[in-house]
Amino acid sequence: MKFISHTLLLIIIAGLLFACNSNGGSQFNIWKEDNTGPQLFVIWENNKAGFIDKDGKIVIASRFYAANDFSEGLANVREHGYYGYINSDGKYEIPPVFEFAEPFHNGMAVVYKGDKGYYIQRDGKVAFKRPFTDPQPFDRYGCAIIGSAKRLQGMIDLSGRLVLDTLYERIYPNNNRFIVETGRLTGLADPTGRFIVPLGRYAAISALDDNYYEVMTEDGKSSVIDANGKQHFGAGRYQDEKPLPPVLESYDPNGFTGGILRGTIKGKLALVDTTGRIIWRDSSLPRCTPVNIDYQGGSYMYVQPKDGRRDIPGDTSRPIVQPNVPRQQLSIVIDVSKKDTFLQVYQGYNVYVFNTTGEPVKFSLQDYCLYCTMQALNSANEWKDIENIPSSSCGNSYGSTFLPPNEYWLLKCPVYEGSIKTKLRLALKVNYAAPPVYSNAIEGSVNPAQFWRKKFYFSGNIMDPYEER
Repeated sequence: MKFISHTLLLIIIAGLLFACNSNGGSQFNIWKEDNTGPQLFVIWENNKAGFIDKDGKIVIASRFYAANDFSEGLANVREHGYYGYINSDGKYEIPPVFEFAEPFHNGMAVVYKGDKGYYIQRDGKVAFKRPFTDPQPFDRYGCAIIGSAKRLQGMIDLSGRLVLDTLYERIYPNNNRFIVETGRLTGLADPTGRFIVPLGRYAAISALDDNYYEVMTEDGKSSVIDANGKQHFGAGRYQDEKPLPPVLESYDPNGFTGGILRGTIKGKLALVDTTGRIIWRDSSLPRCTPVNIDYQGGSYMYVQPKDGRRDIPGDTSRPIVQPNVPRQQLSIVIDVSKKDTFLQVYQGYNVYVFNTTGEPVKFSLQDYCLYCTMQALNSANEWKDIENIPSSSCGNSYGSTFLPPNEYWLLKCPVYEGSIKTKLRLALKVNYAAPPVYSNAIEGSVNPAQFWRKKFYFSGNIMDPYEER
């Protein structure tokens, strides 16, 4: 079963590891289009977001590090370290006090204070007076998926009442129906929590469109049912859409929003209307900026594996010639004497991994990356990870390599920028379970959500094997 996240296309361009997914908390695209507010659209220039109207005129200048399109008259934005909600004049109607925030849907929005999720109303007041685990946005039918401490899911209505208890491994919204899975049981429920298709009647259910579902029995026979559970035969109905002229190199898989489609032209963001007319395209000159995000970034320390492959971007070791390198140990050093580039569009520092132990040091790799993450000091003066390496269920993801004695790797790490000034360091492990080797501590800044927020990720099949640790 394949689902599409709310990730803006520009973020994909800037690099899947660090470009700013301004809406990463939601699991699924359950809203087709919102016409209740101003028709303004997010643009990105030099890694900052602003808003244009349908004619391509800039209405709100690019000053935000994270932003979403307007929904129900407001847009959730992050100008510094915290999220708030602005109106179409660019003024805050709900002040920026949240570490993360989602768009409004059905009069409610998901916000986070620390790692605790809440629902707020349009006036900014907290609904239900209690936090939720992994709360998802309300849909147009007044339902929202929530989680539990055991990583199971349930569903509440607009009064906060539990209509599906948190007993299920996955709940997938599709129009006004919900595919519910637990173990090997699959069913189809409505917004009241009533099962239209009981758990276990079919081995698998997947959405074809808003009204039709493909179902499969235990013996592998498939057919099509409608949203009421009635069985049909043949393909589900699909809407025919007139294809656009080949203007864009790539486009947002979520499709048109308010008659506008995001895509890329020559690697830069562009917005087109339903006729294929380009209403806006990024003409800013390339400029490297620090990484300003509100979630934990991923792995990026690529090195060459011992199998000798040269078709990956990892570094190869070289003899140590630098003076004053720590002797008889494995060490990692962040060089802050000058800035370099990171992922081509961000500022970075050079990172050196030295082996002066006199023996080869074996390193475990995941997808050719070292087990190395950035840490930062929190307000309690504790070192905490601000990066996260997702685990993989695919054996082909894992390998190893050696760093020969008296040689080093030259790698790069991002220059982070945020609202909290603190110290940062790298923690390097020779394998996932090994104790870390720490780098020198450097001065820097991060955003509060980097201490806890892991972007939601769900593996859909064996060819997509990654899960959050």
